[in-house]
Amino acid sequence: MKAYVSGMTCMHCKKTVERLFSQIDSVERVEVDLKTGIVDIKSNRNISKEELDKSLEDTAYKVERVEY
Repeated sequence: MKAYVSGMTCMHCKKTVERLFSQIDSVERVEVDLKTGIVDIKSNRNISKEELDKSLEDTAYKVERVEY
């Protein structure tokens, strides 16, 4: 699945989003493309946009949309 995340501007942002999304139950791998804002998430289930939003709630980042 892919999540489009706005607000990331540096390597610290990238690492933060990767760490937070990796903490979600059943997530196996997270890769962030800082240029495009696309986050590739490998999981054995579809994770809702709401669940992704919740993991970023105390940050400046925002999930714009999710593609399954």
